[in-house]
Amino acid sequence: MNGQNGSTNGDGGVFADVVVPGSKKGKKGISFKAEAHEPKLEAIYSEEDIRLFKQQFDVFDTDGSGKIDEKEFVLCCTRMGMDEAKALQLKEQADTDDDGFVDFQEFLKLDVVGQVLRTFRSQRQGREQQAAKAESQTHVNVARIVSVVRAKIDNSRLAFSFARYLCFLILYAAVVLLQRAPIESMSMSAALQNYFVGSQYHTPNGYELKGWLDIRTLDEFWDWHEYHFLELFYVNRYYNNDFFSPVDQSTILQHIKLTGGFRMMQRRIENGTCWSYDKFVPFQPDCYGEIYFEGTVGPLDRLPFTGVKSGKEYVFEEKAWYDYGYFVNFDRNKTAGVEQLKELRRDLWIGKATQFYRLDFVLYNPNVGQFATMEFKAQMRPTGIIIPYVEVYCRRYDFYLTQRDWIRLAMEAILFISFFFFVYGEWVDAMTLASRHGKRFAYFNSFWNIIDFIHYLLFLIVMIIWVYIIADPSVRKLVIEAESITMESGLPVDFTATVIAVESYFAINGFNMLIAVIRILKYLRMNAFLGQLTDALELMRDGLVQFAIVLFIVIFMFTAIGVILFGRVVPEFTNALDAIDMVLGFTVGFADPAMLFEYDKLYAVFFYYPFIFLMSLFVLPLTIAVIMDGYGEMQAAYQRAKRSNLHDVVELMFPEQMYRGFIRSTQFFVRNKEEHKRLKFPPKEEVLKLFGDLSDRDVVAFSEVRKKFRDKNITESLLTAICEKYNAFQPDPEWNHLLKEEEDVEDEAKKEKLAKEDNDPDVLSKIIEELNLRTDQVLEDQHFMNKKLDLLCEIFPTTAVA
Repeated sequence: MNGQNGSTNGDGGVFADVVVPGSKKGKKGISFKAEAHEPKLEAIYSEEDIRLFKQQFDVFDTDGSGKIDEKEFVLCCTRMGMDEAKALQLKEQADTDDDGFVDFQEFLKLDVVGQVLRTFRSQRQGREQQAAKAESQTHVNVARIVSVVRAKIDNSRLAFSFARYLCFLILYAAVVLLQRAPIESMSMSAALQNYFVGSQYHTPNGYELKGWLDIRTLDEFWDWHEYHFLELFYVNRYYNNDFFSPVDQSTILQHIKLTGGFRMMQRRIENGTCWSYDKFVPFQPDCYGEIYFEGTVGPLDRLPFTGVKSGKEYVFEEKAWYDYGYFVNFDRNKTAGVEQLKELRRDLWIGKATQFYRLDFVLYNPNVGQFATMEFKAQMRPTGIIIPYVEVYCRRYDFYLTQRDWIRLAMEAILFISFFFFVYGEWVDAMTLASRHGKRFAYFNSFWNIIDFIHYLLFLIVMIIWVYIIADPSVRKLVIEAESITMESGLPVDFTATVIAVESYFAINGFNMLIAVIRILKYLRMNAFLGQLTDALELMRDGLVQFAIVLFIVIFMFTAIGVILFGRVVPEFTNALDAIDMVLGFTVGFADPAMLFEYDKLYAVFFYYPFIFLMSLFVLPLTIAVIMDGYGEMQAAYQRAKRSNLHDVVELMFPEQMYRGFIRSTQFFVRNKEEHKRLKFPPKEEVLKLFGDLSDRDVVAFSEVRKKFRDKNITESLLTAICEKYNAFQPDPEWNHLLKEEEDVEDEAKKEKLAKEDNDPDVLSKIIEELNLRTDQVLEDQHFMNKKLDLLCEIFPTTAVA
């Protein structure tokens, strides 16, 4: 490299401060000291290139002074399509010595014309993009806007309906739980069962311990009453062996007091009701069939019978339509109770005709304000087996007593009012559908409407039952004294009707909660992603119903086989309901088949393995296949919806949907609504109303839409934002049609040209020749670039200073 170091002078000197392009004089930046050698133009450019650059320079140098001033530079650049601001910026970059002029050397170094052309092309590309955008926004797809807005409105309404129903459902569940008072009821019931059922007694021979659930014979039945129950029922001492005070008489477990005595009841079947041969009459003249459901269904005996020892006549009594039989009442006197029980035993009060037995009494716990009805029951089947069991029912004396009760009363009032509003809404929907379809019961054409009807009908039923429970006359007519509580008639407290009402009330509520869970599936359609579950269930509904029928037939047949093979040895197969439960247990895996193999291995193999083979290889796999087919159809429909105009609605996730709904619902509290990205747009209902008038055409010119909305306080910017939000802009359909035709013509021409070239033998040689020319051009360009790099290294040496 030639040259030597020296100081900077006005001519450029030996070393010149070269300002970084884009920086201004006086500003801090990075500068480089360069040797001021004249560029060796002949080493880089040919004479022809230099001549062309000189011609370009002369175009800028309009006065022929050999230098380009600012006015000349800007004028020429703007004529070439560059903005004035860009031209001034480029002039500052070219004027490296800051003398206010651009000489030929500076002009050459910066390649001014190239810079101008590149800037011009960039600006032209931006203008073309703007023009293309403007061209693509000449028309509005009204059909897309209307379909998307309607879908969003439907989803929004369903979401708000779900929010209201969810509040109703939470309130419903809370009210029923508070009415049930499960903690107090369960703990009181558990205490009584532990006391009467959990304890055991020594049999008279002293070798065994037995309780109520261990009874298998009539001797054990009467022994339990005489030696165990009476001792637990007639309690008159504290645990320190002192006698009870008058206040604590008939108190058990310290807090629970008997309201009076107890009563025993039996139901008998008529003699001669079984199927038997006449020739066996001399051997056994008595023949008894069977009555079912605690002796309420079947040939019930209503005739009096006489005790074998006392000669006392026991009469059938019908206390109510639900409570009847042969009753024996016991008072609170232990001595009289023991003697009365022995008399019943001597009279064979429980005889061959007895098939159902019940012992019941009522207790009261003042700490929780609850009555408890305890019932010891036994089924005495004609086969000789005795099946004892126990049931305890609790109910409050007054459901509106404490502060919590009054809070629940307020919740019940809100719940009932909400119920009537929901029913009114369903009524309006039913009337609308009836008028639209011209059928009175068009409402019931929809599966979901049927579910809604059942749901609200059950709610109405439980409302009526609840009113009966709180106004129960059997509770209101109690005679409360220091020693006992009795009915107005003087009979012991009888809450049988109340027990039936309370248990029915909570059982129906439980079933209604299940219906509510099914209803929630309908509301999942408020979001396309969550609605996949509902859609899949609907698609597979018919197939599942068919296979459910097949499954029922298979289970029924194997239940019959199980009863036939194991009914004599396995207790679970002695009746139909238990047998069905056992077969279902084998299906889902919670029943152990080992018990079958213990009783009879041959029968177990004959029953169990064919059942498992049929269920695991045919029924269940086909059911799963139906489910997968429904899921596949749903997924295909979901993907089609994502590719349609509704893809924005389909791809909206549930949390985002809830957020948008929350913002819309609380917009009253939002400040600067115009600045909020969700509230600056008009509501969906207003958008539908605006574009609904144009829905007779799918695509409308934007100018026409703008003109139509001009008198509706919709600015052009807001209209543009609405169309962009719903991605509704599109070019002129006619123009698209013409473009498509032109593209088709061009494609045909290209195909014809390619066909001709394929038939031309010189095509390959032409292609090779063209590739060689392009390769030579690339090598020449690379050589030219290397020369430029060498020149730059000479002009801008290595040292950098601040």
